[in-house]
Amino acid sequence: LQGRLFLSTRIVGFYANLFGHKTKFFFLWDDVEEVEVLPPSFTTVGTPSLVFMLKSGRGLDAKNGAKSQDKEGRLKFQFHSFASFNKASRTIIGLWKTKSSAIEQRAKLEEDHGDESYDDLDDVQSMLSIGDVTLSKEYTVEHPIDVRSLLLLLSSVLLYPTDIL
Repeated sequence: LQGRLFLSTRIVGFYANLFGHKTKFFFLWDDVEEVEVLPPSFTTVGTPSLVFMLKSGRGLDAKNGAKSQDKEGRLKFQFHSFASFNKASRTIIGLWKTKSSAIEQRAKLEEDHGDESYDDLDDVQSMLSIGDVTLSKEYTVEHPIDVRSLLLLLSSVLLYPTDIL
């Protein structure tokens, strides 16, 4: 089955539409027990693959996309044929390590500080490092602009579009 893998800080999602037959499922990063890289083999058509192993009894609503389920009730999802396997696997494993470390760190902080609650994982995640995983950097710039100047610029583009080129 060929489709798209979607990643966020909270979930892993998959969507495929093969000749009108749609397959979609998702599971939470919190439910992932292990992510491992499998070397190329005959069953993976000669490409390496990523295997997500969920915790026992978790992610059962995504069972339709699972490759298998072991005796303990853990679902196994296998993904391969990424455009750039090395970049994809480093990013995915980095997200998983960060998320699993954040959960462990949060539990430790709650245990140490008793009744104080940590509703925002950003505080916990800022203390963590991914280790040897390098993720691409994202840059943003905020620049205040006067609305009248923006409208003047846009109106001149609409009135005289060839002057801009």
